[in-house]
This record gives sequence, C-alpha cells and structure tokens, in this order.
Amino acid sequence: MNRSLAALLTLLPLTSLAQQATDSASQAPAAQQAAEPTSEVEQAITQTTPDLQEQLAEARGRLEALEEKSTVAETSLLSLQRLKFSGYVQGRFQAADNSLDGAVKDGFSIRRGRLKATYNADLMQFVLQVDATNKGVSVKDAEAHFLEPWTGYNLDLAVGQMKVPFGYEVLQSSSDRDMPERSRVVRALIPGERDRGARLTGTIGVFNFGVGVFDGNGVDSKSFIGVDNDRAKDVVARVGVDLGWLSVGASGWAGSTYRPENATDPANVIPAKFFDRNRLGMDAQLYGDIVDFGATSLKAEYITGHTWSKDGVEQFGAPALGWYATLTQSIGVSNAIALRYDYFDSAPGIPTKVDSKDATKPASSNPVGTVGVAVMHYFGENLKLTAAYELPMTATVYDAVDPKDSVLTVQLQARF
Repeated sequence: MNRSLAALLTLLPLTSLAQQATDSASQAPAAQQAAEPTSEVEQAITQTTPDLQEQLAEARGRLEALEEKSTVAETSLLSLQRLKFSGYVQGRFQAADNSLDGAVKDGFSIRRGRLKATYNADLMQFVLQVDATNKGVSVKDAEAHFLEPWTGYNLDLAVGQMKVPFGYEVLQSSSDRDMPERSRVVRALIPGERDRGARLTGTIGVFNFGVGVFDGNGVDSKSFIGVDNDRAKDVVARVGVDLGWLSVGASGWAGSTYRPENATDPANVIPAKFFDRNRLGMDAQLYGDIVDFGATSLKAEYITGHTWSKDGVEQFGAPALGWYATLTQSIGVSNAIALRYDYFDSAPGIPTKVDSKDATKPASSNPVGTVGVAVMHYFGENLKLTAAYELPMTATVYDAVDPKDSVLTVQLQARF
C-alpha cells in the first residue's frame, strides 16, 4: 500500500506535464496533426521541449528511488517481525528460620530478571537470554539452531549453551513453575539446568525426543568455572510420550568427570582420577478436570545418579537419589494452590545417624523430605503473586533434633 501511494504521488507531476504537452499539441495546425496519426500522449511526449523532457526523466528517477526505499523498508519490517523479545522479573521477599547461619537470608532480592531475544528465519533460529539480578548479569542461553523442514519430524539442531534434555522440571520454565524453586534432587544432580554442547530434538507423532552431547560440568560449577575439566563428553537424552492428558518420559545421562591431583599436603597426596557422572530419571504429568471449579494436575519425577553438586562443588563419585510429587489445583481462572513433597537422599544406603561433632544434630548426609505449599493469584496473563511455605524435615535418630529451617517466600512476577 505504501509503495502504490508513493507511485501515485510521483506520477501526479507527470500527468500535469503530459497535459501541458497535450495542450501545446492541440494548438498545432490541423494539417500537421493529421500528418502524424499517433495517440495524443505520444504527440505530447514527442512535442515536449528539452526542459520538459529533463523534468520527466528526473521524475522517473525520483519514482525509482522511492520504489527502492520502499523495498528496503519492507525488508526491514520483515526482519523486525521475525525478531521477538520476551522476559520476566521475579521480585522476592524471603524469611527463614535459620537466616543467620543458613543458605537463605531474610530480605528482598531479584531472583530472576530474564530478557530473551529470539529470531526466526528460514532454516534457522537465534536465541539469546540473559539474567540480570542483584548478583550480576550472566548469560543463560546462547543458541544457534538449524531447523530441518523436510521430514515432518520438527528436527531442531542447537549448538551453544542451553538446557540439557533431561526430565521435566529441568526443561520447565521458571516462570511457569508453581513452587519458587526446583526440587532438591534436580538442584543437586542437574545444577543450573544448562551446559554447553549440541542438542537434537524432534517429534514423531505422540513421541518426542531430545539427545545431546555436552561438556558435562554445567554452568554453575564452582570447581571448573567456564571450562570443561576433561576431554570426555557427556551424553544426555530423553524420550517422551505426550497424549495431552498424560505425558511420561524417561531420561538418561552417561559421562565422566576428572578430579585432578591434589598435592598440597605431601603426607596425603590425592591422586588424579576419573569418576562416573551418570543419571537415570522417570517423569510423568497427569492433567484433568476432577472438580467443577478448576483444572487439576499431578506431576512427579524420580532421579538417581552419581557425582552430584553441593553448593556448586562436585561430590566426585558420590551417589544420590530423590523424587518429588506436585499436586496443583486451579480455583477459577485467577487462583491456584499447589502442594509438593520433595525427597532427597545424598547418601543412599548409609544409615541415618547423628552429626559427628554434635549428637543433638542430624548428620548432613541424612535424607531430607520437604513439604511445600504455594498459593498463587493471577492478575491477568502477565502478573502473578505467589506465597509459598516450605518445611524441610531431616531424618533423625537418638536425641538428634530436626533443625528449624523452614522458609517463607513471597514473590511477584511480571512477564511479557
């Protein structure tokens, strides 16, 4: 529409010039007009003066320039239509029983401040997501995608830094999750949810799959920040079935990690060694309308493996396992309540015991079961208020007392 309007406005002077030429031609002798049996427009053009012809040529040039600018503008508009921005901010207040010496401190924080840019074109996709919080700015996702359009299987090859294809909670966006944080077992066995590598995903009917090759250390490792600690790569895969009302998946992880030699103490040299880094997981999600006032969902996942992370430091070769189950009930379109039980055992097979230095405290290796409840209110599609209370319960024996470490989280999330 813009190109046609520009052309019309440019041709108006041409029409006026042609009319002037026609008027001049009408004043010529009748005998001369009869001797030249051409159209009135042709007569007008042939009888124009050199100045008028120059003006016509200039007008044609302006028209071609306008058409070229219009083409450039349309190309730029198409590029802008292919580029999309999204993001969310989670402003949070927390109060913890053990705020003075625990991991959670009382006060306000910016838990997540995400900004994501996605560009789609033929055969490719560009993804870049950054996280800006009170702790700094970091890159979460940086992905180059090749989108295969021929087989009908939606094959997508991504290379860069991305989420690993394992389980359900790892792949779920933090903006969609009901509880404030992922379960303990996910935070221990897949810390940060992301790694650098290559990943292939696709769908075949109701089946979906993801498989990737990664460095293996993840993005939150304090032991090997920004680098892989060995030349070996880890293979991660998930296969799932999605029936709409029911989704199930099985995940696997096979790899290794390298512990370098520690010779700081000559009397107790720790030799260099490779350790297995593996995981097995099962997940299921069930959706339905059990009650009249809202939808119901039940989500569960079980993960076991070796070499897990504690506060960003790898526990070489150590086994761990855990599971969670989350029941969420919508109440109308603006409210929901979620109940989760989260169990994590950092030393499976080892009996529950007391702390070696204080018999009134449980050992740090004892299993922990956490009961969590969250109440959510949606102010439309883009604003959500969540109040969650989590009560960890550490297994105890003898006179050991379960430490008071419950956490209250109030979070306001805005997204676009």
